Amino acid sequence: MLTFQHLSKTYGSGLLQNTALKDVSADISCGEMVALCGPSGSGKSTLLNLLGLLDTPTQGQIWLDQQPVPTDPAALAQLRCRAIGFIFQRYNLLPVLTALENVEYPLQLLGVAKSERRARAMALLEAVGVGQFAGQRPDQLSGGQQQRVAIARALVKAPPLVIADEPTANLDGVSAAQVIDLMQQLGRDANTTFLIASHDPRLYERCSRLLTLKDGVLVENQPQSLNPARRAG
Repeated sequence: MLTFQHLSKTYGSGLLQNTALKDVSADISCGEMVALCGPSGSGKSTLLNLLGLLDTPTQGQIWLDQQPVPTDPAALAQLRCRAIGFIFQRYNLLPVLTALENVEYPLQLLGVAKSERRARAMALLEAVGVGQFAGQRPDQLSGGQQQRVAIARALVKAPPLVIADEPTANLDGVSAAQVIDLMQQLGRDANTTFLIASHDPRLYERCSRLLTLKDGVLVENQPQSLNPARRAG
């Protein structure tokens, strides 16, 4: 589903250059749920931005569904809209829209009929436990409720790839388990691939594989079952 080869990302120029990512390569299969681990500053967010096509690498190549990603900005935007769901750490909900309208919005961009997109959005809000808040705007919701709305928005179009940054960070144990269950179900039913940056050991235990970054370098790429010590982050 997702292949990246020799990815590097450098910011700045001359003596002020900072290399955030150094020659990172891996393959992620369809339906796999992969945790991206490492301390703060290890390059996790940089890698997520590159693989989510929100930024471009200084060096290296990315393939999505065995096709090299385009370089044209308009084509990249279309690919993101169609094929990638995002769960941002800071939610990034549109403040003037209700929870239901926020979840509907990706389907609206894809031209889905109003009745269908409303039904699908409401079903996802119910699935993540915030259906009763469908008519509330983000400023009327708690942080955990906003996170669940953001998760529903990422999943509503059943994209082949979901990029998530700390999706369970603001959730209690019951809510986190519900969200992880939902992601695993999508992985099975829709062959959705998840790449998740997290410090949450509850999530590590449910992922098929852990990718560990340190100082911008991929230092570990192992099946989760072979790597129990990393569950604690």
